[in-house]
Amino acid sequence: MDIMSEHRRKSQQDSWKYLTKLGAFITPKQQDSGAFDPKTYTSRFDPESERISFFRTEVEDHNLCKLTLDTLGICRSTLQNVNFYRSDLKSAVFCWNNFHDCDFAHALLNHADLRGSVYKQCSFKHAILDGADLRISIFEMCSFLGASMKGTRLTYEIGDSLNLDSHQRDEIEWADTDGPIPEGG
Repeated sequence: MDIMSEHRRKSQQDSWKYLTKLGAFITPKQQDSGAFDPKTYTSRFDPESERISFFRTEVEDHNLCKLTLDTLGICRSTLQNVNFYRSDLKSAVFCWNNFHDCDFAHALLNHADLRGSVYKQCSFKHAILDGADLRISIFEMCSFLGASMKGTRLTYEIGDSLNLDSHQRDEIEWADTDGPIPEGG
């Protein structure tokens, strides 16, 4: 295997095909139609949308690394030991969830909505969190080593509990309040 293929992500279409093989990852509308059209996506979580999503789902021990899953929606779900290493999760909506031992290392989480969730022992090492919203979440024993956080929205209260370096702290868009409650709450 050459060095480029080691870092290459699956295309969006191949990523969605992979998820459909896992069964619980597609909405009833997608199951009925059997087709995926990224143009029909909504920008926020909506269980009636064409967005491929988890809703009230338990996902354990899945390898979802190097997939293109931008705009993926996860709401009111529990994920344990799920590997998102090097996945493209731009503009994903992960609200009101429990994540335990999940690996987001080197993932693209630009403009992702990660509010209202609990993250325990998750790795965000070298992830791109630029413009992501982390307010109203709890992070316990999580690593943000080397993560890019340009414009990441975070409250001072949550930020004080995270082991962030001075460069990361300078990049963050600090907030005094939690802001609006995420959808699905």
